[in-house]
Amino acid sequence: LNIGLYVDQRLNIPQGPNIILISIDTLRADHLGCYGYSKNTTSNIDTFSKESVLFKNCIAQAPNTTSSHASLFTSLIPSHHQAAKNAQAMITHNAVTIGEILKNYNYHTISYNGGGQVAANFGFDRGFDIYNSEEDKGFDNIVHHAKKWIQNNHQGKKFFMFLHTYETHHPYTPKKEFFDMLESNYRGTFSGDITIKLLEEIKNGKKSIDENDLRYIVDKYDAEILSMDKAFGAFITFLKKAGLYDSAMIIFTSDHGEEFNEHGKVGWHAHTLYDELLKVPLLIKFPNAQYAAATIDSQVQSIDLLPTIVDILQIEPFDYFEGINLMPLIDHRNTDKAKYAVSQKEDRDYALVSIRTQKWKLQIEHKYDDIAGNPVYYKMLFDLENDPGEITDFSRENDEVVD
Repeated sequence: LNIGLYVDQRLNIPQGPNIILISIDTLRADHLGCYGYSKNTTSNIDTFSKESVLFKNCIAQAPNTTSSHASLFTSLIPSHHQAAKNAQAMITHNAVTIGEILKNYNYHTISYNGGGQVAANFGFDRGFDIYNSEEDKGFDNIVHHAKKWIQNNHQGKKFFMFLHTYETHHPYTPKKEFFDMLESNYRGTFSGDITIKLLEEIKNGKKSIDENDLRYIVDKYDAEILSMDKAFGAFITFLKKAGLYDSAMIIFTSDHGEEFNEHGKVGWHAHTLYDELLKVPLLIKFPNAQYAAATIDSQVQSIDLLPTIVDILQIEPFDYFEGINLMPLIDHRNTDKAKYAVSQKEDRDYALVSIRTQKWKLQIEHKYDDIAGNPVYYKMLFDLENDPGEITDFSRENDEVVD
């Protein structure tokens, strides 16, 4: 019996690499050094990027945690995977998740995450041997659990590990050591942490802020990025000492960004589809640093990750995947890419959708009905090349583009 078990285990060891997927909740791409940020917030991630493929223009499918991560897990847009926090709806059972796919491929599947909007009740735990959600005390705590599992279990096991943290999500409560590293010269009225209550007062007009106050809030956010980056660096160092780094596929990304007064709100997300919420970092380190330091300018989407992973593992892709395999783009087999990127946000009384090319972005708001009970649609068209801040609506003079 023991011989039979040994032979079975040896025959069924997956042939692909260990895969580590890291999602940093609420992390804007443009606050990382490797994406051009002027502050030194991400020295460890920047170093990691030199051994990775960097996607400059990755679009999330939703501006909120549950819907965006469900797209990441299923390669489906939100209206098709159906997971939504407001509706307390889980991922549809008509789709399989990344955990289920890799578990079926004999990977050991492990996750340490911040729970909340990625908790098991939304279906994210499907296919995982371990799906550990707990109060998020920072990415260093998540890394601690990951390191402990690897130390105790990795010998002879191929694993898929999903790590997630809310450290850069509001409220902004960084340790003093990280805030001090930013050398803020703030002389305003704020002090201490940026609380949810304070952000609500700003949003509701009960507290006004100036540019100096806004910089202070952003510095608090950036200090949390600094803390996360330190933990990320410690994890990479651990993987190297354990002899697991070179052969692993490591993916670093986020689910959505954060608003800092680009369109009137500070420290919030989930209610618009502007780029401060949809543009997320995406770095993929391949085994043995293949394609190191490559940069992809083409527009890609979060839903493209799962088709790319199954291609690398030589698993037959599911016909319903809505993302595309990025490997032909990465290794220059061809330049085929999705023409459109789609993002969605649905609430109780309205829905938003954005459809974009590299140049144009059409945003449609659906108010469910007017006084007479008829559906109402509002359309805005943005020229992303000439108006990247999405300030001016060009829809009236570009009917053909809208159509």
